[in-house]
Amino acid sequence: MGVVHNLRTEMRVTIIIVLTLFYVTALGQRSNEKYQDYFGHTLVLNTDSTFRFDWRFDLIHDWATGRWTISGRTIDLKFIDVYDTLSRLGKSDSLVLSIDEKSNKVNEEEFALTGLVSGGQHKDRFDNKFYQRGKRLYLIDKNGRPIRSRQRGIWPQKKWWGYKTWPTYYKRDS
Repeated sequence: MGVVHNLRTEMRVTIIIVLTLFYVTALGQRSNEKYQDYFGHTLVLNTDSTFRFDWRFDLIHDWATGRWTISGRTIDLKFIDVYDTLSRLGKSDSLVLSIDEKSNKVNEEEFALTGLVSGGQHKDRFDNKFYQRGKRLYLIDKNGRPIRSRQRGIWPQKKWWGYKTWPTYYKRDS
């Protein structure tokens, strides 16, 4: 009887340890986190330390991709350009910014058509440092402090008490 009781106790302890390890491992893994601001920017931080930044307004769609790192509460983005190989007759191949996220080989006609598209890969439109606080990402000023002030929108909406302002932070989608 004592041997059976010891086996049951050992099995229970083993199961508890395995479930605890599984739970702790699952807690450490982050899922993809999507953040949005009030001006049309979207930032998706993937679990594999890559990100995608999007900006949409009317018919314009700008985007950028890269890798992110976190140090304390500061998230740093390192943009990585995606290039296409431009092939032209009688000239050596050259690299041009890609219109999509896949590197391709394009000819002169396809490259000329990309000029007609409003938007594309533009990392200059996006910020590269954020301060994380709760479900929000704040921009960081030149002194390394989070910017908590509000901004006026693209079209100022004057009210009888003044202009309407919008928050500058990115809010995580639930």
